[in-house]
Amino acid sequence: EELVNVLDEMWQESRCLNIIPGDDRWNGGDHGLMQINEVWADEVANLFGSWERINDPEVNLAMALEIWRWHEANRGCGWEPWSRPCR
Repeated sequence: EELVNVLDEMWQESRCLNIIPGDDRWNGGDHGLMQINEVWADEVANLFGSWERINDPEVNLAMALEIWRWHEANRGCGWEPWSRPCR
């Protein structure tokens, strides 16, 4: 159901290029396809072994899903951390 939004957001965030680093002035910068911010470093390490894995596309998308699910359940809008509008 959210696949079109994921693809649109991935294009907007990184142009679907895994090597695009974000601006490190914002909490250590954003990383990977979905531009996951370094504020999530502890959660990434707990779930996937280390923060350094965030540039692995599979890990990046899996973490984006975790973030989306948390925001959907706790804040009412999974897209809140990104620029996508909520329903």
